[in-house]
Amino acid sequence: MSDIVLVHGGLMGAWCWEDFAPELERLDHRAHTLDLPIDDPAATLDDYARVVADVMAPLDRPWLLGHSMGGLVVPRAALLRPAAGIVFLCAGFPARNEAEHRESEAARDPGNAAHFLPAGEGRITLDFEGAVHDFFEDCALDLQRSAFARFRPQATAPFEAFAPIARYPDVPMHAIVTTEDRIVLKERHSAMIRRRLGIEPVELPGGHCPFYSRPRVLAETVDALIRGTDRAERG
Repeated sequence: MSDIVLVHGGLMGAWCWEDFAPELERLDHRAHTLDLPIDDPAATLDDYARVVADVMAPLDRPWLLGHSMGGLVVPRAALLRPAAGIVFLCAGFPARNEAEHRESEAARDPGNAAHFLPAGEGRITLDFEGAVHDFFEDCALDLQRSAFARFRPQATAPFEAFAPIARYPDVPMHAIVTTEDRIVLKERHSAMIRRRLGIEPVELPGGHCPFYSRPRVLAETVDALIRGTDRAERG
């Protein structure tokens, strides 16, 4: 059994794990969720990481799972508190230098930029059509509507300036990608994972939010990665 801290991406919140967390718990894990201060224009990625670290504090070396923008946060949190490992899910990766920053930018699908709309005070959002295209294309209509209704404005400040991470934490890392992710350019994104983390990504079918479209498959995949790591560490 592992404690797993689930770190959501942009525009979302703890609510996005509502179908996935029970699937992890069915597999005897304990899921912990949180709301990042994404609607605060003054909050930085390091501020986000401190929120995650506060959730980690009472736990004994939890695993961290970061979705999308959450991938920029979880390595920072693991430098603040001991972690058993990290799972990146359809995630971004913090850059350590300008070259890695350019590599990250080149892996994003540039066609999505036009979908974002201003939401006042340095924040952005998506309209329903943009949300479905980018995030929920492979989800049922009622789920698309429910998720979109709970979207939170996302402050742009954490992405407007180059914010390097000093180093990656020395913990096991895994990356899960999906075949139809519309946020990234799949081949560039997978190549970046291999270069930056030195691992082969695990590929699942579907779009950017498999915790909604395929929660059981995703939970079983995460469970297998964690249990495989635990077995390897025990020798």
